[in-house]
Amino acid sequence: MVWMITVHKGFVKSFLEGEKDIELRTRVPKALRPGDIIVVAQSGTHNKVVMRMSVMSVIKLGPGEMFRLYWKGIQLNYIAYNDYTRKHEWVYGIRTYNVVKFDEELHTSDFGIERAQQWFRQVKETKKVLDYLRDKTRESTSLGTLG
Repeated sequence: MVWMITVHKGFVKSFLEGEKDIELRTRVPKALRPGDIIVVAQSGTHNKVVMRMSVMSVIKLGPGEMFRLYWKGIQLNYIAYNDYTRKHEWVYGIRTYNVVKFDEELHTSDFGIERAQQWFRQVKETKKVLDYLRDKTRESTSLGTLG
């Protein structure tokens, strides 16, 4: 499946530079699976889609254990992490790989979504979307579930 989320500019940069490999969320769709593709719209850019990444695994843990085990991949300081997670019994870490910046400027509408949200939105896998995912990236390796 293909999903869309928004990510803050600083975290987009950290993903692209390889410093961050875990996207932290308090909710994830039950259908999210390893091999799925996440298309990322950068927050504050009027729905500009900047990169894609693949899901390696979805980790569900209590907030304290998540931070203790995965703080380096999450790339949040403890105060910001605690502010984000303190009201939640469980948090989810989406471990990612194959993070690729789009070469061309794309918008959420190119993926059939009017505007990006903080939560996951499923992207309909039309031929146009699959073509964007194949042709608009810097690398030419396999896209996993896209075949």
